[in-house]
Amino acid sequence: MAALKDCDYLFKVFLVGPFQCGKSSLARRFLDNTFTEPYGTPLGISFKIKAVDLEGKRIKFMVFDGPGQERFHSLTAAYYKSVHGLLLIFNLTSTDSFQQIDGYFEDVRDRAGKGTPMVLVGTMSDMAKERKVTYNEAMQKAKAYGVTYIEVSSKTDDNVSKAFLTLAKDIMHRAVAKPGTTTPAAPAPAPAAKKPADPEERKESPASVKAERDALLKRIEAIEKVVRLLGADGSLLADNINKICAAPKGNGVVVDAEGNVKLTE
Repeated sequence: MAALKDCDYLFKVFLVGPFQCGKSSLARRFLDNTFTEPYGTPLGISFKIKAVDLEGKRIKFMVFDGPGQERFHSLTAAYYKSVHGLLLIFNLTSTDSFQQIDGYFEDVRDRAGKGTPMVLVGTMSDMAKERKVTYNEAMQKAKAYGVTYIEVSSKTDDNVSKAFLTLAKDIMHRAVAKPGTTTPAAPAPAPAAKKPADPEERKESPASVKAERDALLKRIEAIEKVVRLLGADGSLLADNINKICAAPKGNGVVVDAEGNVKLTE
């Protein structure tokens, strides 16, 4: 990863949580200050950069949002070992979401390492009438994990920035990242912890799942190549990454020596 000269720290942050926990809505609110209701399943790993000022330092967040369904688990888990911090996300209006978060925490802890900074985030705090998880229940879980707990509403923008900045402070204070760089990769991941089955999980053949996973991995490699080649060129970087993420499912992706993206049939 090339150093970004216009920042003091570069933090790679992954959003983790079960299907329809509100990860994508949280990411869009923080990154673009827009809101959309949760829907469907993201196609692969989406990625975007945002710069903020914190404690006199310029920080760039590389925010990765992956699909929450079990069939994509091996794809998202590959990222855990190289992140600087994670937001562990569940939906306050769903007891299933709250119960499933234990499996995600165990998996992240095993793969990313016990010292990796994390914040437990309960989404949809504005939906008081539909709420199924109490504040005390969530706090008890956060204490058991040894992490901070924050409730957010992507719809009203309540505590969204606080969640990301709390994580950033933890990363800085632990000195996980060096100025302008990413940290070294963690040791090889341990075997995945078994998580509760996703009730929304679609049953597909192993061959189709493997083909989809391989295609998504190729797009992730293309994103990483664009970041490496373009470095701090923010607008061009975002344009090319968006082109990769928005490409039709059947198209291949080619990145030239200048970091420009071309789609192939």
